[in-house]
Amino acid sequence: MLRNPEKYLHAVNRFTKIPQGMTAADMVEHRIFLMDGSEKVLRLPEGEVTSTEDLRNAVAGLVHLPADSRQLFTIWMVSPSLQMQLEPSTKPLRRLRRWPQMAELYTDTAANGGAVEQPVLVFRRDSRLRLADERKTRSPIAIKLLFDEALHNFIHSLCVQLLGGRCAN
Repeated sequence: MLRNPEKYLHAVNRFTKIPQGMTAADMVEHRIFLMDGSEKVLRLPEGEVTSTEDLRNAVAGLVHLPADSRQLFTIWMVSPSLQMQLEPSTKPLRRLRRWPQMAELYTDTAANGGAVEQPVLVFRRDSRLRLADERKTRSPIAIKLLFDEALHNFIHSLCVQLLGGRCAN
């Protein structure tokens, strides 16, 4: 992946096992964005049966992330004014439908003319992890994903300022 990233930019998981009682027509494509700006398209059962952990594992498989590094990442719902990390058992499709209520609760929608921003699903670092856990990984793919997110956060000034002007995460 690191030698030819363009090869995987538009990977689609078209080999998803179709649950019993469903047809291929019942499958819906969902876009999951990575911090380098690329996206992965997953074919998922329509409805609320897919958990955040399922999405994370599917994206990790598409980017060839080793199983021992998957716990470093999770799925986030992101819009211009609100970023929310999803718990492993959360059903993202259900949460997407409730986004207008959450945006109204946690943001100033009046400043946006009352318009509700549409969120996207993003594969990012699990914010609950300690830096020591990140440092244990030796996977070049995991390191690149972590670097892409750190670069994005630096460029967009998304880091917590400590005393002395240093950024902490």
